[in-house]
Amino acid sequence: MNKDSGRSMVEMLGVLAIIGVLSAGALAGYSKAMFQHKLNQFTDAHSQLLQNYMALFPKLEYDTTQTTYHADTIKAMNMIPNGFIYYDSTFLQDMFYNKIKPNISKSHEGGITYHFASTDGGKMLCRQLFIIARENSRDLYYTYSDNGESAARGDDQKASSFFYGDSFCGGSNEPCLSQMTINDMTDVCEQCDYSECRVFIKWK
Repeated sequence: MNKDSGRSMVEMLGVLAIIGVLSAGALAGYSKAMFQHKLNQFTDAHSQLLQNYMALFPKLEYDTTQTTYHADTIKAMNMIPNGFIYYDSTFLQDMFYNKIKPNISKSHEGGITYHFASTDGGKMLCRQLFIIARENSRDLYYTYSDNGESAARGDDQKASSFFYGDSFCGGSNEPCLSQMTINDMTDVCEQCDYSECRVFIKWK
C-alpha cells in the first residue's frame, strides 16, 4: 500500500511538472501574442496621427518666434488615436507610455517628435516609426533620431543620419527615406534600447 502510494506521489509530481512546463510555454506564447497585438495598435495609431496631423497642418496657426504645440488642438478635434491619451498641452502619450509632440516650428515646418524612455523594446518601436515614415516619404521633408533630452540641452548629442522625403533627397548627402532599409532603421534606432532617444518626422 505504501509502495502504491509512493508511486502515485511520483506520478502526481510528474504530472505537475509537465503542467508547469506547459503553463510556462503557454504564458510565454500569450505574452508574445499580446505584445504583437499592442505593437500593431501602436503602428496603426501612430500612422493615423501622422496622416491626420499632416492633413490639418495647412489650417493651423503657429508662432513665428518659437515652436507651437498642438496637443490641445488634437484633443479638441477628437483626433487622439485609440490607445493614446492626452498628457498635457504639449504631449500625447501612447500605449507604451512614450510621449508624442505634434508641433510646428517657427519656420513653419510641421512635425511630430517622439520621446522614448530607456526600454528593451525601444529599438523595435523606433523602427516601426521609420517604417511609417517611409510609407509616407512622398509627403515628408526628413526624419532622424537623437539621444533625447541630453541632445536638446546640447550635452553629448548623438544624432543619426537624416533621411529625406521624395522631393528633398537624391544628393550625395541627402539619402532617400523611400530607400531606407530595415538595417538602416536598426542602426538609427540602436541607442533607443539603452538610453532615452527621440525620433523626428518633419514636413513642409
